[in-house]
Amino acid sequence: MLALNNLLAAPSFEAWREGEPLDIDRLLRAADGRPRLSVVSTAHLRDEERLFVTALLLDKVKTWMRRQGGTSELRALVYMDEVFGYFPPHPKNPPTKRPLLTLLKQARAHGVGVVLATQNPVDLDYKGLANMGTWMVGTLQTEQDRDRLEDGLTGAGLEKASVDHLLGATRKRVFLLHDVHRAEPCLIHSRWAMSYLRGPLTRDEIARLMEGRTVATAPAPVDAASGPPVLPPPFEHLYVSKHGGRQAELCLLVKHAARYRGGEMVGVSAWPLGGATAAEALEAESFEVSEEAVAAEPPADIRYGALPEWLASDAEKAIEKALRQRLPDKLTVTVLVDPVTGERSRPGEAREAFVERLRDDAGGKAAEKLRVRLEKKKAALAVRQEEVDGRRQEKWFAIGKAVLKMTGLLGRRRSASGVDTILTKDRLEDKAEARLDVARAEVADLERQLSRMVEIDSERLQEETLTPARGGVKVLRHDLVWVH
Repeated sequence: MLALNNLLAAPSFEAWREGEPLDIDRLLRAADGRPRLSVVSTAHLRDEERLFVTALLLDKVKTWMRRQGGTSELRALVYMDEVFGYFPPHPKNPPTKRPLLTLLKQARAHGVGVVLATQNPVDLDYKGLANMGTWMVGTLQTEQDRDRLEDGLTGAGLEKASVDHLLGATRKRVFLLHDVHRAEPCLIHSRWAMSYLRGPLTRDEIARLMEGRTVATAPAPVDAASGPPVLPPPFEHLYVSKHGGRQAELCLLVKHAARYRGGEMVGVSAWPLGGATAAEALEAESFEVSEEAVAAEPPADIRYGALPEWLASDAEKAIEKALRQRLPDKLTVTVLVDPVTGERSRPGEAREAFVERLRDDAGGKAAEKLRVRLEKKKAALAVRQEEVDGRRQEKWFAIGKAVLKMTGLLGRRRSASGVDTILTKDRLEDKAEARLDVARAEVADLERQLSRMVEIDSERLQEETLTPARGGVKVLRHDLVWVH
């Protein structure tokens, strides 16, 4: 904390507190909605300051990107010149490497393109090269650069001789193009163009170029002495303490009821009011709020953040429309599923509570059905056992009768009398015993299944994502609340 206070109090840090805020929405579009080209120059900074600013900017882009929905159209383009030192291969790991790698892996799905320029391919991490869909390679001077490109292109299925031929054919305005959407790399010729390359601009030159242009600065927070900003009707000022700080930011508070397969859940969530529209505000990361913690009285010595521009007109209708369109997608929940019993946890139910409930229910409805089947199988097993006993008695009765006839105790002595009957009774006994063995195996299998259902192992539980049922989301309350 002492080091942070020293940093904030240092005169050299004063310049970092002025100028254009790092708001990606404002860097990409002007106030009237037109696209903007924003240039961030770090040429005048020290090396560690360059890494700090670039890492901060890339992280802001990454956060903004994750708030956007998926699209196949280009929404924004991040161009970075002279990437040497910002994205080096392993084992170097500057703070710019991780956010840049994340953008290369994920940004295309959100409509964000990334263009990196360098004079040497060995300046780039191999994981980054593998996630770049398009390479445009000019003339390479060193063997290390040629080897790096040859490895990548031969890995894409091209023969080494063809790669050598294509790399050798590059010259001024002739580039090797490797595109994942093309069958193989090819050569492209750029058109002839005149460009005045006078080199990097100094800070004084940038200041002269920007002279007379308005630089939008971050709105100053409103102090408590002047009162909170005026909210559009019908909203009133409400307050929630999240961090216990003095700076309050406006958020959208929503109490919602959502019906899922297996239950209903009522919750209260808040979204920071960022973005250019109410719909974009719902793309931010939400957080849970206790409704009892919402107060109407402002805390002492609080400062208020600025209101978003879109809140000025028809805010109520814009918020209601955004909630209808976007809220169901924001209320997906993760539940636990027991693959043995098929039981699901209730929305919002903790793992320990779910396991305890399964144990109290002795396996749930599936186990109850299994018990019914088991009782029926046990009854059938008893019948099979009686059948075997009866067949065995019949066989031994036939054997005894045949012996008595052969000894003459039952009249005239006969030889081999009753043998066919004995063999028939023996076959019937064997068949009854086979049916008995099948019944025993079925009972044993059902007992094993029931034992698995009753003995709940929390490690076997699996996660499943549920979305609210169609028409199953209801907004019970929505307000604007100052979170501090």
